[in-house]
Amino acid sequence: MKELIVLYERGQTDTVLAYVRDKKGAEIIVLDYWMERELQGRGVVVRPLTDYVPSWMDFSALHTVMEQTARQWHRLPEMSFFKHKGLALGESAELIVSILLDAMLGHLVFFDSLFEAHPDLQCLTVPHSTQGISEGVGPFAPFQVSMIATVGAYAARRRGVAFKTVGSPPKGEPVMFPKLSLFKRLSLGLYNTAIRTLAQRRPLRLYVSDHWRNVKTFMAGMDDVEAIFVDRKELRHIPLRELWRHRIRFMHPLDALSKHAQAVARAKRDEFRAEWQKAKAAVGSLPGFIYKDFNWWEIAGPVFDMLVETYSERIVADIESVEKILKNEDINRTLLRASISGQHHFFIMGELPRALNLPCVSVELQHGIGVGIFPRDWVAGHMHADYVASYGPFVQKAFVRNGYEARRVANTGSPRFDRYFSERDAMSKEERDRKVAGLGLDPKRPVITVIMTNETTGLSLGPSSFNSYEFRDILRALRDIQANIPGAQYILKFRSAGDLNKYKTYVEELFTAGDTALDCGDAFSAILLGDFVYSCFTTVAGEVLMGRRPMVLFPLEKGDDYFYKSMQDGAFMVPFPSEQDGLKTAEVVEVSKRLINDPAFYKEAQERGERYLAESYTFKGDSTKRVADFLRAASSR
Repeated sequence: MKELIVLYERGQTDTVLAYVRDKKGAEIIVLDYWMERELQGRGVVVRPLTDYVPSWMDFSALHTVMEQTARQWHRLPEMSFFKHKGLALGESAELIVSILLDAMLGHLVFFDSLFEAHPDLQCLTVPHSTQGISEGVGPFAPFQVSMIATVGAYAARRRGVAFKTVGSPPKGEPVMFPKLSLFKRLSLGLYNTAIRTLAQRRPLRLYVSDHWRNVKTFMAGMDDVEAIFVDRKELRHIPLRELWRHRIRFMHPLDALSKHAQAVARAKRDEFRAEWQKAKAAVGSLPGFIYKDFNWWEIAGPVFDMLVETYSERIVADIESVEKILKNEDINRTLLRASISGQHHFFIMGELPRALNLPCVSVELQHGIGVGIFPRDWVAGHMHADYVASYGPFVQKAFVRNGYEARRVANTGSPRFDRYFSERDAMSKEERDRKVAGLGLDPKRPVITVIMTNETTGLSLGPSSFNSYEFRDILRALRDIQANIPGAQYILKFRSAGDLNKYKTYVEELFTAGDTALDCGDAFSAILLGDFVYSCFTTVAGEVLMGRRPMVLFPLEKGDDYFYKSMQDGAFMVPFPSEQDGLKTAEVVEVSKRLINDPAFYKEAQERGERYLAESYTFKGDSTKRVADFLRAASSR
């Protein structure tokens, strides 16, 4: 019997190898390049993902449909019931719904291709995920963990092919209303009471969903601010003097959950359940659930069932609790790390003050370029807070293009980047050369900093994602580029130590010893050590240009054309790779050689970058003051 086994997690390896040991005609398909390398090293023959889904395959049209579906479903007339206190509950979950739909359809494309390539297939085996589900994970975790097996079973059923799983089903389940231990509840209550009673009140009262590390710079100069943080864990990061000075307390919406709010939430959930039975057919008929000639609502529907029939209780409860906190604590500002997030209380904190006409305004601190830059029919093209303290005019123009008022987007810049200017100016040539030598590189030869992208687990349709095979291709292309630039050295800047360890062996095999250094520290420090920068994504453009370094986009992220068009005068553009043409390295080699060998060209690139920075961003080293002033002034809508 011809049987295919799909291996997608390292923890499944021993189970799968034991399963196929005595089976004839069974083949293993691996969805991850690093697992493929490991298995080949053990003498195991496998077939890679790319036999079915080629690298650089363009899924942008399918991704756009998933984005639009995540926006459309709860806006249908049949779903008008799915609201509480003016907030559309479906909108609070748009991001995670779009991510799930994207991943489901991505894996459906893979399995469909697999069956077409193997018309004689008699049995498909997909092992259970080895990931556990802890109590504190989000409500959609069970769908994410079981997704590949779920989609595989559905695809096999459609084709009339036998389906099996091996291994043990994932253990655990999320808890909708997780509770702190009695000790933590009592300790936190005692601390909050002491601070509330003893510390002096301040006129600006913030309810903060951000991290202390992101707000401490501007709060340091604001003696008129007190704050309540949503995240209790921030207590361990804030100095005692700041806790006292800013009357800082900690209150998650669950901490304010009353029996009355729980009763309201349960009653609303019951209403939603009844209405959903009448509405779900309309949602399931949306065009987004049609792939080729079939409707895959069968596997998508349970996600919506859970959201409407079960998790809506938690969302309503949090709306009730946030309202209670805002009113009881006399909050006049909510300060958001993000208003578009997998955590629905961010959305609530952004939208609720306006929905209830409370004397409080919501402000989002921009921590990445994406939100607002995306098209309006995409999930991340929206503004949920009253105001965005943005990076600058580039972002403001994008929000206006999406239909929002310019006055709601303040050109403050980011306090996180203020330090860059002093660090850049303090970096002497001698200091730079010493640090480069400390990495094992020759400071007299060209040094190129490469800001490495994230690798996406699984098969995503998203424009900002590279799967493991595409990540491998990028590393190989970087090797080829380096080989064609005499004397070139790399600093490969990875996101984390975990990334560095994961790729270290492969990088050492791929690149010439002594010509490449691995780094997982501060991105700006790595930028300053390079003569110029390669980047797979444009979100670091501001940081690179603040360092007065030219930037070469290689390869540009899939679907990143909304940045591409806006930045054509600010960085060197490199055509995005395609399935037909592969990674286009010749342009990268050419422009790199010019930057190295032509001082006038290098200076021109610096000047272009500085002009673009001045026109598009408000990065001048004074964002701390700008944000503080804006928070004080943002008192009306």
